[in-house]
Amino acid sequence: QAKYRIGQDLWMRILEFTPPSFLKKARVLNKEFKGWVDNFNSIYVNQRKENYGQDMPPAPNGLTDRQYNDLLGGKGCLELGCTDKLASRTHWSWAQRWCWDCWKAKIEREDRVLKLNHTPHGRNLVAKLLECIPVGMHDSFLKPHDFIEDLESRPRGAPRLYRYYLKEDVQNVIDKYDALTPAPFVEDPTQTPEERNRARAAWQEEMDKLDDKKTKFLEDGKKANDKHMETVQKIESLVKKRRDLVAQPYNNNRQARRELFTRRAREDLPHIPTSFVESTKAYKAATRIFRDGGTERGWQTLRPKIEKEFEK
Repeated sequence: QAKYRIGQDLWMRILEFTPPSFLKKARVLNKEFKGWVDNFNSIYVNQRKENYGQDMPPAPNGLTDRQYNDLLGGKGCLELGCTDKLASRTHWSWAQRWCWDCWKAKIEREDRVLKLNHTPHGRNLVAKLLECIPVGMHDSFLKPHDFIEDLESRPRGAPRLYRYYLKEDVQNVIDKYDALTPAPFVEDPTQTPEERNRARAAWQEEMDKLDDKKTKFLEDGKKANDKHMETVQKIESLVKKRRDLVAQPYNNNRQARRELFTRRAREDLPHIPTSFVESTKAYKAATRIFRDGGTERGWQTLRPKIEKEFEK
């Protein structure tokens, strides 16, 4: 009966405080919720602000707010024909969610892009063209990472990060750059000498402007891409901030379990080194649980498992 006692405005406000993944579930709860979620775009906008803050950028790359919401909280690879329903990683440089296999098939590492395309354009030119297209990062194990400019700020010992690009983007930007150059002049035998002279002069004029056109293409492309990547970094930082905030209670519970079980092991199992206790499979499994901070009953269940591993 609660839905009849609370007005529509208040229910919509409640929905705006839910996680991004909840609106899909809300649609199937009842007819009223489905109508509000389907017909009021403000729910998606305000929900995004409540979850990620007022600084969260608007929908990127021409996405609708509903599509933006799905990237923030949905699951499933968006590649046409892919059946992976569990993919959850959004690659914000392209505002797409791909499974690992589809993503891997699309990308090329920066050093390999430079090596594959240095002829006939030259390495320096290809590097400038890469500044005009979105970029992502992955580590040595092909694990995607948020984009960062300052690699020196990363902790010592952290996996090395590599820049990568979509193969399609690389080819497209090279094709657009090449298209700036007019085709070689060919005389038309059907034209009069005067017409051929005018055509040659027009072609020569295009060639004289070519260097300026190429310079402008690179400058405009870099400027637009720099702005795009600033937005990407802002989205990724706010998504990470919320993810860390949501995970904090669970991390606290895991830490509390570690402290409790380590202390009780010292008390009840003084003959077993603490380092061994913390290295056992049973201890690791017990401290991965995050539903609570640990109980005496949990310790009594864990204790014989540690003793059994020690006796092996």
